[in-house]
Amino acid sequence: MSALGQLVYDTNAALRPDGAPAGVPGADGSAALNLLALVRPFGSSGPYARVEALLSKQFTLSQYDLLGAAAALGGRLSARTWSANAEYGYAYEALGGAGFLAVHHLLASGVVRTGPLVLGAAYALNFESYQPLELSDQSGIRHALELDVSWPVSRALRMTIGWLGGFDSARVDPLSYLENGPVAEIDVLLGSAVQLGVRGSMLWRNYRAEDPSYGYTRADTRYDVVGWAELALDAHWAVRGTVRMFRVDSNVPDLNATEWVFTGSLSWVGALL
Repeated sequence: MSALGQLVYDTNAALRPDGAPAGVPGADGSAALNLLALVRPFGSSGPYARVEALLSKQFTLSQYDLLGAAAALGGRLSARTWSANAEYGYAYEALGGAGFLAVHHLLASGVVRTGPLVLGAAYALNFESYQPLELSDQSGIRHALELDVSWPVSRALRMTIGWLGGFDSARVDPLSYLENGPVAEIDVLLGSAVQLGVRGSMLWRNYRAEDPSYGYTRADTRYDVVGWAELALDAHWAVRGTVRMFRVDSNVPDLNATEWVFTGSLSWVGALL
C-alpha cells in the first residue's frame, strides 16, 4: 500500500499561451491525495494486480478539479540479469465534476544487465476516449516508446540517457502527431536517507496535417525538466520537493507557453500482508 499527499503551485494551470489576456486562467495551487494498492501473491516475480485513486482539488480554478481511478492486471518475470513486465490497465478521469478521459492501455517493458550497463525498453499502447463532445476529435490511439541505457557509476550515482518516441493517431489528422527526442536523468544518493535527481527531455512534435484554425501544419518543440530532493524519514515515510519546468515552442506563435510547477509531498509506503 502507498499514500501520497501533495501541495502544488502551478504558474500556468491551463497552459495558457505566452501573453494571453489577463482573464485567461493562470496560476493556481492545489492539494492532492493519491492512494495505491498492489497485490503480488507470489512476490516480485509473478502476477500482480494494482488499483489506484487520485483526488486533486484546485484552490481557485475548480473547473480543473481532478478525480481519477485506475486498475491494472499484469505479470512480471525476473532473473539475476534481466526482468520483463506486461500489463493491461484501465483509467478514468473526471475534470471539474464531469467525465473527461477514459483510457485502456497495454504495457510491455524489460530490463537487461550487461556488464556495467543496464538496458531498458518500455512500450505503451493507449486507447484514449475523451468524454466531452468538444474534445472528441482528440480521441484515438497513442503509442509511446522509451529506450534507455543506465550506468551505475557508483553506489551513490546513476546516469541514464535514452530516446523517447510517440505517435498519436487522433480522429482527425490536424490533431495527430509523431514525436521523438532525447531524455537524460541523473540520480544521486547522499547517505542512506537523501536522494537527489534531475530528468530532462526535449521532444520534436510534428503534426500530420494543416490545422484550419491556424493555417499551419503545427510543429512544436517541447522541453520538460524535473528536479527533486527526497528525504526518507524512516522505512515508511518520506518527504519530497519537486520543481518542474515545461515549455512549448511552436511554429504557431500563439501556442508558445511556459509552465513552472512546485510540489511538496509526504508519502507512506508499507506492506499490509
